[in-house]
Amino acid sequence: AFLFPCTFSVSPSVSMKRLLYTIETHLIYFFLSFSLIISVASALAKPLGMPSLADKRATAEFSCTACDGPFYSQGLETYRVPMALYELNRARLVEAMLSKLDKTNTGIILLQGGKQTTRYDTDHEPIFRQESYFHWTFGVSESDVYGAISLPSGNATLFVPRHGLDYEIFCGKDPSCGMVRDKYGVEEVLPLEQLSEYITSQLNQSDSRLHVLSGLNTDSGNIATPASYDGIENYASKMDSETLFSCIAELRVFKTKPEVDVMRYTNWVSSMAHTE
Repeated sequence: AFLFPCTFSVSPSVSMKRLLYTIETHLIYFFLSFSLIISVASALAKPLGMPSLADKRATAEFSCTACDGPFYSQGLETYRVPMALYELNRARLVEAMLSKLDKTNTGIILLQGGKQTTRYDTDHEPIFRQESYFHWTFGVSESDVYGAISLPSGNATLFVPRHGLDYEIFCGKDPSCGMVRDKYGVEEVLPLEQLSEYITSQLNQSDSRLHVLSGLNTDSGNIATPASYDGIENYASKMDSETLFSCIAELRVFKTKPEVDVMRYTNWVSSMAHTE
């Protein structure tokens, strides 16, 4: 009765056109009802939980196109770099890592951002430049930050330093963890002092691995420095310093469309500076 709400019979007085129209109407009822049942069943069958890696990548690609969500900009109508650009990079990185590892492999990718230095023995701080691999992965501008990516989920966590009152008197109040999370569009932000505890909680399975960055830059001849903190030596047996570098260095060679858009803008700005 739900699919065919009424019955009909054919009599000599009913024209063929009316008959065909009635049949077409009932077929439409049938297919709409069938589609609704399939949609509801699919939604109920889908397990609840975190979005899949494919969903993360698709969402990031859409957000880059629509410039939806948090972004970086210098203001005054300058280009808005969507934080989804870095979310897309992280999704690509996790996909590349899992293609080299067991698909069910658990663990953590740990990257250390650049450190703020001073000029010799003074307290003068030169202009800070972020470590390139860290910036490619998270888009973070601040110094002394760590970043972790869970495998195989791809969830990202930033660890930010808390500077205290002496620092805030001269440099302003530290942003809250919630503010940093909203700024960079990651899943979680924690104080830096919780890094060791977090790594311990993520490496509780026997096959879990701690993936750190270490490899030769063939242009400079320098070695990428792996992340380090007090206590990381306790996980020497779980540490993998080979897989991450080969994956991330290869990915940086091939630019995504959002990255190409940024490069086009910066080249346009440079060209305009030489012509006007």
